[in-house]
Amino acid sequence: MKSEWRAAYNPMMKPTPYGVYRLKDLHGVDHSGNREMLPEMYATRKEAEAKAAELNGKGERK
Repeated sequence: MKSEWRAAYNPMMKPTPYGVYRLKDLHGVDHSGNREMLPEMYATRKEAEAKAAELNGKGERK
């Protein structure tokens, strides 16, 4: 089972350091191999959190 979508911060990705991800295996360890990332990156945490909330609200399960 997959987790909800969440915002992530990666300081190496400036000027757009925020991404949106979810865990592929909700009960697994949070690491890069267990993350499904959206390809878009965002300049602010607010933008990333808004996208995560939108996907969670739609029940998006790509």
